[in-house]
Amino acid sequence: MEMNKLVKGLILAGAMVAGGSAMAATQGTLGGTSQGDIDIDVTVGDQIQITALQDITGSHVPGNDFTGSSTACVYTNNPTGNYDVTMTSSNPGAGNVFQLSDGSTTVVYSISYDDGNSTAAMLSGQVNTTFDNADTASVTCGGTPQSSIDIVVPAANLDVVGAGTYSDVVTILVAPR
Repeated sequence: MEMNKLVKGLILAGAMVAGGSAMAATQGTLGGTSQGDIDIDVTVGDQIQITALQDITGSHVPGNDFTGSSTACVYTNNPTGNYDVTMTSSNPGAGNVFQLSDGSTTVVYSISYDDGNSTAAMLSGQVNTTFDNADTASVTCGGTPQSSIDIVVPAANLDVVGAGTYSDVVTILVAPR
């Protein structure tokens, strides 16, 4: 097994050397002046950033669903604008549902992500690969975020819990695709 890994590693290293760009500094010669050259290559990998997020807060009105929304600006240097989104609840429930909690009681809610082209219901910790509308020109989305995160807490879930503040922290991970 170890020999197999070694052989694969040597083959990969050989392919990298054979396929890589040849860089060679040109050395100067001894004389009244001397001139040399160096090659400079800078590799920039895929980059992505999410900004313009807003906390969602409010009070429940009995008999009504609680709804809320946050903007999101997603920038990537990948010219396709394609990206993945993973949202993770700090209080995940069975089936990867999102839950609010007051420390002892949980309240299930739904969360969706809309990139301006498509909308998807999210599950906690699950990657969603349907998004293709990241801004590729401005890290600030030109001041107009193109995406939104929307939540709905059903009245049926809120009307039956005790008074208190029910919270969740949702971590949003975006990755270029």
